[in-house]
Amino acid sequence: DLVRPEEHRLLLERSPHNVIRFTLGERPGEIGSFEGAASVLADYVREGIIGLESAPKLYVYMVRYRMGGEVREFRGLVGTVDVESPAIRAHEKTVAKVEDDRLRALSGTRANLGLILLACEDGGRLLGILDRARGAERAQIDLPDGEAHAVFELREEAYQETNGVLEDLDFVIADGHHRFRTARKYAQSIPGDAASRRCLVVVGSLAPASGLSILPTHRAVSFPDREAARRWAERVAAGFERAAGGKPDLTLFFPGEENGVALRYSREEESLVGYLHREFLDRLGKEARLEPVHDLSEALEAVGKGEPVVALKLRAVRPGELMRTVREGDVFPPKSTYFYPKLYSGLVMRLLDLDRPA
Repeated sequence: DLVRPEEHRLLLERSPHNVIRFTLGERPGEIGSFEGAASVLADYVREGIIGLESAPKLYVYMVRYRMGGEVREFRGLVGTVDVESPAIRAHEKTVAKVEDDRLRALSGTRANLGLILLACEDGGRLLGILDRARGAERAQIDLPDGEAHAVFELREEAYQETNGVLEDLDFVIADGHHRFRTARKYAQSIPGDAASRRCLVVVGSLAPASGLSILPTHRAVSFPDREAARRWAERVAAGFERAAGGKPDLTLFFPGEENGVALRYSREEESLVGYLHREFLDRLGKEARLEPVHDLSEALEAVGKGEPVVALKLRAVRPGELMRTVREGDVFPPKSTYFYPKLYSGLVMRLLDLDRPA
């Protein structure tokens, strides 16, 4: 969903074997048809285009990227999980149409091609294993902006230790909600197929040293006139404390307050974005248009020009807030978080019909 049609087209032109053919299809901007895709992938294995491991493996997925003027390094463990595991919890709602598109691709390819990112509170123990037991590099890609993705073997002597760290933890789906729900739905549609009961994931730690970043997704709301925008924004502001010093949890920009009103959120029983939606955003009338955005610059420019827009700059969801919410059985509104880095399809994949159980 992050690949625009023009990028899709370039990837198709770059190689006849690009994995984009099996994740989004052959026609940019159109719904893909994946009929016969599993056979093509099997041919790629026979031709040596896809390398097949002779035994089950675990890997280390590493990304070096720049954010906020500093270089960060993410490390995560690549393996498979049971799609029915109660320890794996969603944190956002999903969209039925997206699941339908993903199910069509999974049914046609019989392959886990996109990586699902799971996050856990491990106290940094997983990171220690990944750094200590990282083996030979198996794949790498360097991007024009300096970001680099690489996959390494995890040495086999660390497998049991890794399982010991992870076996009693809860995991939150940080990225790939639709892929995970699709994998579960697919497994339920063909009971008895052991390979479909598992899916490919990357497990990352929420410890600060892991390099996993949670970025905010802001909100922009358009109204029919300036007065309606101002009245609604003032009602929102009245539902928070004014921030006096330090970083605010929420900053409102609206007609008459183009420089922003800094607000503080101190409730612990509910997440900031959950409260904001429940009390204000989900109650918007049909005349207002809500848009989740990563970049508020356009909305702030509109406010500065006097347009009837309210820009809501939110702080990022905190790791403790994230885990507390999912453990209580709740989910965040759609587009509440933006985990980074984004993991690339095609560096590691799992073909269900060639999977060799341990």
